[in-house]
Amino acid sequence: KLLKFVLEVKPKTRVDAYPLLLMTQHVLKRLTDGDLKIISQRIRELEAALAALELEKKNLANQNALLTEKLKGHKLSGALTGALSQKGVGAMQEAAELQAALASAMAEKEEMLKRMQEMDAMQAEIDRLKAESLKQQERLKGQVAMLTKQLDGAQREIDGH
Repeated sequence: KLLKFVLEVKPKTRVDAYPLLLMTQHVLKRLTDGDLKIISQRIRELEAALAALELEKKNLANQNALLTEKLKGHKLSGALTGALSQKGVGAMQEAAELQAALASAMAEKEEMLKRMQEMDAMQAEIDRLKAESLKQQERLKGQVAMLTKQLDGAQREIDGH
């Protein structure tokens, strides 16, 4: 309604036009300040989420390295257990337990890799949203510049009357 009013009103004198100019400037300033605050807030949220994701990714990489070392140890234990299995049933049970532990560690490693891939996808989405936000900011700056020129033109026209 306000936009329609501003676009359709045709003040007859400078005295009539001046309040309209002030109102339009005030509305334009509040509109652009609000849009820029929303975009800036979204960027801060995305940066915080990115920092959290990077920390989680680092932790997952550390866990992955530990699991890899653990798997190497299990493989060595499995070879030793195979040699000892000839000595008795107890050794066979120990070998089965080690194989189960190895399978569990492999499953953990696969889950970590999956989570790291999910985090990479989230990182890509954050990067895309940041780029989109920057485009929106540039577009708003262009709109503000255009509206400022229009207001300046209206001011000059008012001053000319």
